[in-house]
Amino acid sequence: MTKPSARDEVLRRALECFLRFGYARTAMQDIAVASGLSRQGLYHHFANKEELFEALSEASNGWTLRAAEDACTRARADGLPFESVIGATLYARLGSMYIRLGTSPEQAEFVDQSLRRCSHIIARYADLFHGLMTRIVEEEIAAGRLTLADDVSAAELAESLAAFARGVNARVPPPRPEALLDLYTRGAALVLRGTTVH
Repeated sequence: MTKPSARDEVLRRALECFLRFGYARTAMQDIAVASGLSRQGLYHHFANKEELFEALSEASNGWTLRAAEDACTRARADGLPFESVIGATLYARLGSMYIRLGTSPEQAEFVDQSLRRCSHIIARYADLFHGLMTRIVEEEIAAGRLTLADDVSAAELAESLAAFARGVNARVPPPRPEALLDLYTRGAALVLRGTTVH
């Protein structure tokens, strides 16, 4: 496993601070202390808190997108059925941050600040994840393991699978973290073959 860079380590510590104290109450000094750096050392990496928070959004989205790609590769290598491949991929991208945010008393503020300050980053990675999901569907079709109805595209199926997982995350009451992978996998199975209309 590759050792994280010094910058990535600072961002991981910053995430812990933002989730513990919230955006407004987290100071650069808090992040410096958590990272084992002086304030000057932290400012060597980031000019201010706003720049750091944006870099955190970029990095954390990148981490979960790479984790989703890796999860898909591992699930396929293990010979899992397609719904389990999809479940693992969704869990790595959408479940991991859901679980992390769910333990934070500052979850609402963190999400609000992320949407306010980093919506362009979030939108770009949502598009990249949609591309990954579409490619996974297309590869199943090319391998002869999946056939779509004539009026359904790979992109539409990919969007439906991800939308189901986002719906699970927004459920009230919230789903238990340990149930997420099963819920995503079951949802994928339902989307893929849940019904036939006569």
